[in-house]
Amino acid sequence: MISRRTFAKGLVGGAAAVTAPHALTGAAFAGQSTQAWYAETTLWDSEVDPHVNYHVHGLAVLPDDTVVVATEGRHEVSDAGPRDLLVRRSTDGGATWTPTQTVVASVDGTAASTPTPGI
Repeated sequence: MISRRTFAKGLVGGAAAVTAPHALTGAAFAGQSTQAWYAETTLWDSEVDPHVNYHVHGLAVLPDDTVVVATEGRHEVSDAGPRDLLVRRSTDGGATWTPTQTVVASVDGTAASTPTPGI
């Protein structure tokens, strides 16, 4: 059995492989070498962070290259369990990130869900 993290990385890699030909420039098609067009960053990890599971719902890039990402921090591995709404922000295009901020905390088992940036 593989971990959720390994499975997710495989999905991202597969998606990148499928879409990569569409992202290549004319120089790449002419046989010149290219650099990777994305970098991977783990923002929340259930193996080291306090929540049991994370479900990312939204990401927005502002005109000044600030990146805002929102997730559900789930207390259980379930769509029906209690969860907190969390955000992280990067002001340098995703190179570094602020610590996680809780926007809405679960109280007495309540569940806030589906955070999406309205930007």
